[in-house]
Amino acid sequence: MKTKYQSIALFTIALFFFSSCSKHKEQLIANKLAIMKMEVSYTGDIQSQVAVLTFLAINANNSDAATIVNENSGATSAGPFLQNADLSSNKLTTFHSAEKVSYVNIMLALSPKVYVTTPENNFAITIKIYFDGKLADNQTFSYDKVADGTSLEPKDFNYKTEVK
Repeated sequence: MKTKYQSIALFTIALFFFSSCSKHKEQLIANKLAIMKMEVSYTGDIQSQVAVLTFLAINANNSDAATIVNENSGATSAGPFLQNADLSSNKLTTFHSAEKVSYVNIMLALSPKVYVTTPENNFAITIKIYFDGKLADNQTFSYDKVADGTSLEPKDFNYKTEVK
C-alpha cells in the first residue's frame, strides 16, 4: 500500500513538473515577441553610391513575413525594397511592424559609382532596430573604397536581429 501511494505521489510530482515546464516554455516564447521599429539614416553623398536595402520581419510563427509600415510614406509591404531614390531626402526613413515579430533579417548592398566616389563624399548608412521601444541593434555600414578606386564589386551585409 505504501508503494502504491509513493508511486501516485511520484507520478503527480512528475506530471506537475512537466506541465510547469511546458507553461514556462510557452511563456518564454510569448515574451520573445515585440513590435519592431527600424530607423534607416545616411550620411555623405547618396548619389556617390548605389545602395539597396531590403528586410523581413518574421512573425510569431517564425514562418510568415510581418507587414511593415513605412512611416514616411505610409506604404505597407511584407519586405520593403529600397534603393537610393527611396531613401528620404531628410536622411531618415522609419519603419515599424504592424504586428509583433520574433526577428528581423536585413540585407544591404553598397557599391560605389566609379567616377563619383571620392573621400569627400563618403556614404554611410546607419540602421537602428528597436523592439518594443528598446534599442536592440545599431550598426553603420559603408563601402571601404580600394586605395586605387578601381573596385566595382558591391559590398553585401546580411544579418539577423532577434527579440531577446
